[in-house]
Amino acid sequence: MKVLKKWSEQKKLRKNRSRDINVILASIDGMEGYEFEGFLKSVFERLGYSVIHTPLSGDQGADLILSGNKGRIAVQAKRYSSKVSNKAVQEVVASKALYKCTEGLVVTNNYFTNSAIELAEANGIGLIDREKLKKMIIKSYS
Repeated sequence: MKVLKKWSEQKKLRKNRSRDINVILASIDGMEGYEFEGFLKSVFERLGYSVIHTPLSGDQGADLILSGNKGRIAVQAKRYSSKVSNKAVQEVVASKALYKCTEGLVVTNNYFTNSAIELAEANGIGLIDREKLKKMIIKSYS
């Protein structure tokens, strides 16, 4: 979180975004899962969403609930050192109804397995992998 605050405060970093985003991603890779959830909460808030952080345990498959122009979105955050499997997609599918959400989203600092991508497409679940996460972070701090 300190890296992000520093990044957003220093105008000179805007010229070196490519290098700086890699520093941020390295910081994310070292976070615990709950820290990643908190980080995503701040990014989504900067993007204009109202965000509710669900309980750290017993969240029923959603770590964050976003409210915005598109309605309510259940978000499953996965800070992993390997590819995210379809289990994460199953979790967010289940949480959509519980939290009365119109959409579901899985966000990771890594990538998704082919089966996760296939299941997400079949269930209308959005996937944000490492590359999309980079773009989302840059947009939120622009």
